Amino acid sequence: MRTVDCRLLVACLIAGTLTVGAAYGQAAATQPKWGLDVAVLNTAAQAWALCGQNQDEFSMMVQKMVGMVSANRGLQLPNDRVMGQKIGGMVAREVLADPDNLLYAIVDHAILATLGPQAQCMIPTSVCEPAPGKWTPAEMATSTVTQAWQISGQNKTEFRKMLETAVALSLENRGLALEDSKDNGIYLGNVLRTDLEAHPNDLLYTVADRSVRMVATVPAAK
Repeated sequence: MRTVDCRLLVACLIAGTLTVGAAYGQAAATQPKWGLDVAVLNTAAQAWALCGQNQDEFSMMVQKMVGMVSANRGLQLPNDRVMGQKIGGMVAREVLADPDNLLYAIVDHAILATLGPQAQCMIPTSVCEPAPGKWTPAEMATSTVTQAWQISGQNKTEFRKMLETAVALSLENRGLALEDSKDNGIYLGNVLRTDLEAHPNDLLYTVADRSVRMVATVPAAK
C-alpha cells in the first residue's frame, strides 16, 4: 500500500467543510489542469499527485466528484454544511485507510453511507444512452453495475469488456497480479458473477476491485 501524505487527509477534511449543495454547482475561479474524465480514473494517492499536492485543488476535485456522483445516481443532496462535513470526514478516513482505491469510488461510498440505506437501495438511472462499443474508461469507472449494463447496450460481450477493464485497472492500482491458471480464472469469474448479481447498485469498479482483492494474492512483478 502506498503511504499517504498527511496533507491529503487535511485536504479531504477541508473539502468536507464546504456546503455540499452549492459547492459543486458553482464554476471554479480557476480552471484545473485536469478534467473529470481523467480524475475519475485516479486512485486517491494519484489524484493528490494530479492536483500538484495542492489542498484547494484537491478539495475542488472532491467537490466535483460529489456533484458527479449525485448526478449519476439521481440523488438530491441537501444544501447543508453538516452533510458536507460528514461526507468529507468519511472521504478523509477512507483515503487514509485505502489510498489505492479510486477517489471516485471513495466519494461514491461516502455519499451513500452518509445518506443511509434509502439512497443505497435506489436504482440509478443511466445518464448515458446505450452505445455498444462506444463507452469510455471514465464511464466504466463511474457507472454502477446496472448503468454499465445499459451503457453496453445490454450486450454481454461489451459488458464483459467493461468488467475486464475494471479488473485490469484494479490490479494495476493494487499492484497485484492474477495467478495464471484456469482454476483461478474460473474462481474469479464466479466471485465476480456472485457480486454483480448481489450488488447491482454498486459501482462496477467497486465490484471488480472487491473481487480482485479476494482472489488476486500474487504481487505484480516489478
